[in-house]
Amino acid sequence: MKVLKDKLPNTNLDVYRVENAPVDGADGGNSEWYFRFRYANGSTHIHAWAYLAGHDDAVEIIVDERDGLQSRIADHFQRISRNVFSQAKFVRTQLPYAIRDYRRAVEQVVSQELPPLADRISIVNAAFVNNDAIHIMFDIAVDGEIVEQTLEWLDDDLDLVRQDCNLAVNCGYRDRVANALGADGGHYDDISDDARSGVLGDIADVVHKRLVATHAALKSKQVEELGLEDWWHITPSSGDGLYGYGSAAEAHEYAELLDEQDGREFNCHFALPVSIATAFGVRHYGFVLSEALSALREGT
Repeated sequence: MKVLKDKLPNTNLDVYRVENAPVDGADGGNSEWYFRFRYANGSTHIHAWAYLAGHDDAVEIIVDERDGLQSRIADHFQRISRNVFSQAKFVRTQLPYAIRDYRRAVEQVVSQELPPLADRISIVNAAFVNNDAIHIMFDIAVDGEIVEQTLEWLDDDLDLVRQDCNLAVNCGYRDRVANALGADGGHYDDISDDARSGVLGDIADVVHKRLVATHAALKSKQVEELGLEDWWHITPSSGDGLYGYGSAAEAHEYAELLDEQDGREFNCHFALPVSIATAFGVRHYGFVLSEALSALREGT
């Protein structure tokens, strides 16, 4: 360990520069560090400057700063203060802990200043789409700016699938959201509770929760608009059944007319939950009971 009198870089502050004595936590690429050791009348004022990752200049770290020390502890610091090498040895021992405390304090400040990640990520322009496979299409936005368009698969009842999820396979949206967060992405990563994936895991969790809420609202609206609560399943004694849309009176009348004309016994019951995908979009998989009744009546 080499200790030299010096000026703190870019200042006129008198300090000691320490060479050939790296300390844990000083990960800024320069192993030199600096310190000032002041002790008088039971009070300590011991600061160090070390190079930390993410900083161009040496960062000031409080190593020990106390007043009113008990006599035994005061005597200990009095002895250290008499020799610069003893001072350097003391600072080198304590500096890793001081760097750790400094980083914890910075993370706490950052976490208090940063808005919750969930407040910055939203899902917009969501819609059910029935192409080759039924799915919910949506955009992911960060601070109101769209950064990704993606989808999630739905089952026959318009519920989100639980297996082979698109977002689990095509997870590049996480990186695009993280990039949109800019420098804050690193801060969110520092304070993340996700030990494996960090901020990317937090992004996936927020998007999933936003998607669940958006899907529930969209499905409720879809059910209301399509009147899916008014679907009936009309089944013969043998063979496949039919889905019909209309009132209970229309459903029962239709079943009775089919009895008379087809010769088989037909029953009807409220189709809830109906296979919503069957009724999704146009109702060409089913039929409107009022229109079907008119046709049947004309045939009687």
